[in-house]
Amino acid sequence: MSSSNEKSFSPLGKRMRVLVLSNTYPLGEDDNSAIFLRTLYEEMVGSQNVEIRLLAADHHLVDDSKNHIDHLTIKRFQYWFKKRQTLAYGDAILSNLNRSRFNYLLIPIYVLSLFWNGSVQIIRFKPDMIHAHWAVPTGFVAVLLSKLFGIPMMVTSHGGDVYGYSKGPFKSVLRFVYNNSVKINAVSHALLEEIRSFHPTCVSKAFVKSMGVDSNNFSFLPNSKAELGISEDEKVVLFVGRLSEVKGVNYLIDAIAILNENAA
Repeated sequence: MSSSNEKSFSPLGKRMRVLVLSNTYPLGEDDNSAIFLRTLYEEMVGSQNVEIRLLAADHHLVDDSKNHIDHLTIKRFQYWFKKRQTLAYGDAILSNLNRSRFNYLLIPIYVLSLFWNGSVQIIRFKPDMIHAHWAVPTGFVAVLLSKLFGIPMMVTSHGGDVYGYSKGPFKSVLRFVYNNSVKINAVSHALLEEIRSFHPTCVSKAFVKSMGVDSNNFSFLPNSKAELGISEDEKVVLFVGRLSEVKGVNYLIDAIAILNENAA
């Protein structure tokens, strides 16, 4: 999320209110599901004149002990029986759909529940803008809420919502979301180019802003291989990200195997 773009919507003399719609949010202190959202919004409410209310899917493992800090409130929407809410979390929605056909039946219930709970939060919270993470399905619901309540909305695409839905009937859904967003945030330049490839008219309102990292948490270790018991002759490949199917780590492993065969 770009703070400069959000601040342009903020009425003068008041704390800006943003309703965030997301498929996932960390279930507890030790959960890494979309942990970048928690880091982002805790930083924002601590350093900017903004109040965040985030609405994310429910899960039977959710820990509600930390659902509010100053100017940041987390709300969950339930879309099925508590222990049968299997559409979000885990790997990703697309992977969960491939894993079980039952999850396809949850899609309309999920969308309706998100729309209903989003409407309730808008009435109670009275946000100045809506920010959807992922264009599908949260971005689609955000557009409907934006039109119904007359509130501007922006969307952040993280990759899976574009690469996974940019073909077939869902392509029209993506265009619908991007057409009705005041700003489109892509988390990488490659993703922005992918969006432009099938929706070139969005160029003027699209920009790149990654979720970012705190570089103070990382430092160079001169003898890192020795510390890890790795020979200096061995090559090391570093993968940074959540270990899930949609990240394509299997392709990385296959590519390394091919390189080793060619080098032999």
